[in-house]
Amino acid sequence: MQTYDILLEQTITDYINTHPLLTSNQRLALYKINSYSNNPLIQSNLNNPLVFFFEGAGSSQIPTVSLYDDTPSILDDISYQGYRYGAMVVAIQSGAIKGVYINTTTLPDQPKGNACNAGRDVPTLRPGVYKMVYATHGQGKNAYAALHVVGEDNNVVRFDITKWYLSRSDAINIHKGPYPDESGIEYFSVNPSDTWSISSGCILVDIGEYNNFAKAVGFDKDGDGRIDKKDKISGCVIIDRSLMDITRSDLQYLYGNDGLALISS
Repeated sequence: MQTYDILLEQTITDYINTHPLLTSNQRLALYKINSYSNNPLIQSNLNNPLVFFFEGAGSSQIPTVSLYDDTPSILDDISYQGYRYGAMVVAIQSGAIKGVYINTTTLPDQPKGNACNAGRDVPTLRPGVYKMVYATHGQGKNAYAALHVVGEDNNVVRFDITKWYLSRSDAINIHKGPYPDESGIEYFSVNPSDTWSISSGCILVDIGEYNNFAKAVGFDKDGDGRIDKKDKISGCVIIDRSLMDITRSDLQYLYGNDGLALISS
């Protein structure tokens, strides 16, 4: 079976040349896309949406930690109110770059403990290529178009008080975040209820970029935020953390070396 590149090298070069403000990691991320060309799931979905999340190439690499914790002394100098925009997402279809958005995250608010996940150990999606389908997020009049990462064995990492372990999750979605609190300030790590966090394992795209992201991927083709049958697409989502700085103090605190080994490779 012949293998086709996801993007022509010229397509990548042209995009970089017309976007001079891209950081070095963001340029590296774009050049890494074709390293996934040999993946059979991607080859069978080249004409469908391919959504690449590159942790470590987002707009902000400032260390932040979850507001669920008391301030650990090791992180006294770190702001708890920073945005967790560590990832960049690239939407691709049929050999074209449909959109690039730099305010996203593939990491949950608090990967340890279960207080923010209704008593269940919080999942962190592992790097890899996954099937992606149309979904909705929220309930009733607050529901909106989103994406769902199809579950498979050992697709996530969880923590059970003493150790990290591999597990399966069928509940990972790609949806909006963050949300403003009562004062109008937006946080990525604010618990809006007694049981749920903003991200207890789901992948977040900044609320200000979300409609454009949804339109680019094709699960909200007119960008109106409404749920529509014509938007029911499927494709692949790719999680890449090879550009993530695992020496960051917040990542070391939240995951430690054992956890980082499982979520970064």
